[in-house]
Amino acid sequence: MSTQNSSSAVRFKYILLSPIAAKILSAVAVGSLYLWFILKFFLNEETTTLSLVVGLVGLIGIVCSIVVFLCTYGFVANAPKKDLDERELQDRNAAYMSAYFYAVSTRASK
Repeated sequence: MSTQNSSSAVRFKYILLSPIAAKILSAVAVGSLYLWFILKFFLNEETTTLSLVVGLVGLIGIVCSIVVFLCTYGFVANAPKKDLDERELQDRNAAYMSAYFYAVSTRASK
């Protein structure tokens, strides 16, 4: 089995999402996890509808994150260089730099 065929066989295991769908899904995942974290501060000892809403927001964030990790972009993020073409390598390197700048900027703002 050649490298191209094994790479295609591995990619077949992942969920196929369009780039815009993956971007929207990842934005929903990150946004709902931030919202979940913020809403937890408003919970008190009583079980209210707010606790149900907070739980659902957290669940939505986790499920969206899992779907994003299981899509083909998860393959690109974790694949060896030999299994990616030049465009995918450029996309992955750009994503690494964006994540680095995001992490540095959020850390520097504290």
